Amino acid sequence: DLLDQNKFCQPKAGKNNDNSHPPIHPTKLPDVQLKPNEAKLYELVSRHFLACCSADALGDETVVDFDIAGEVFTLKGLMVRALNYLEVYKPYDRWIDKPLPNFAEGETIVPDTIDMHEGTTTAPPLLKEAELIKLMDDNGIGTDATIATHIQTIQERSYASKTEQGYFLPTTLGLALVTSYDAMDLQQQLSKPQLRAQMEAD
Repeated sequence: DLLDQNKFCQPKAGKNNDNSHPPIHPTKLPDVQLKPNEAKLYELVSRHFLACCSADALGDETVVDFDIAGEVFTLKGLMVRALNYLEVYKPYDRWIDKPLPNFAEGETIVPDTIDMHEGTTTAPPLLKEAELIKLMDDNGIGTDATIATHIQTIQERSYASKTEQGYFLPTTLGLALVTSYDAMDLQQQLSKPQLRAQMEAD
């Protein structure tokens, strides 16, 4: 459809390039019966490639700020104008219309109800490998070729272990190491990702 409808777009260059290998992309239709997990992987790679060759999704976002007794509340709405790449990549990414009433700047409104909900903050959950990889990538730690080695190293050195459910659990040694680094009160904290990211960038 991209070629038939003249919708093909030159793929954009990604923000990262570790020069380890070219981007993964499909080369042909499978000529054998794929196993379920293999079929899912093939579909992900194929849809991701086709999405990269599609135009960006287009939408109009509306942001409305309300002042109620000095407290500011924000309401956001979205009107999707063209799905474009999302038509291909919709199993993995999606936009949903969030229509809002028409508002005018400075308009005074009377809310139907105001509900107060009491809650407490909770500790963040343990990380799974995919979440850890994303955090490492976001903080500039490792490349596609080295991230797996970093993750393996922290387990081999008993800084963290992996539960049966796939969560990383810090060990007593790992916690002690981070606590000790933080207690040193250095200008560049050794337990934070910035130092490692700087080393790799240099």
